Amino acid sequence: MKRELAYLKKMITQVHVAQNRTDDDHSDVEEQMFPLNDNDQLMALERELNDRKMRKKVLKFLCSIGGHNLGDALTRIFNVLMKPAISCNYTLHGKGKKKSFKALKLYSIICKTISNTKQFESVTLKEIDMLVGKWLTGSSDRDGGRNRRRERTAAAAAPPAAAGLPPVFDTSDVD
Repeated sequence: MKRELAYLKKMITQVHVAQNRTDDDHSDVEEQMFPLNDNDQLMALERELNDRKMRKKVLKFLCSIGGHNLGDALTRIFNVLMKPAISCNYTLHGKGKKKSFKALKLYSIICKTISNTKQFESVTLKEIDMLVGKWLTGSSDRDGGRNRRRERTAAAAAPPAAAGLPPVFDTSDVD
């Protein structure tokens, strides 16, 4: 009986080792998929996330990113996942011309990533929503976006340059 139990334990261990070898290999996920550069790649990922194994691989990959606190973890996850060119098109709930990030499967995987991390197991969805929404709102300022906005604002506020014309004087009060 003891021999049989030892044999069964050994077999179970071998099965777990074999499963972990295939399930924990998420390097191909990182190298092949991220960062997403455009909306077509995001939609392709969304289609791939219909597959349970792919969801599991992406989840394990995102869990490996880590962070010092919730905000840092979400920032690191988003910086690995996508370029600002994509995130500029989304808000948390979708508003105006922007789409809802919360409607994506990727959003639920991000939430599971956070809740599966021991450090953040007590974090609420409300806290995640707040930080995801804040990150998405600031997307247009990344990768030089803030400087471009400042330049546009400065150019709009500057008086138009006279194109080689002499200055115009008000002569209405001259006799």
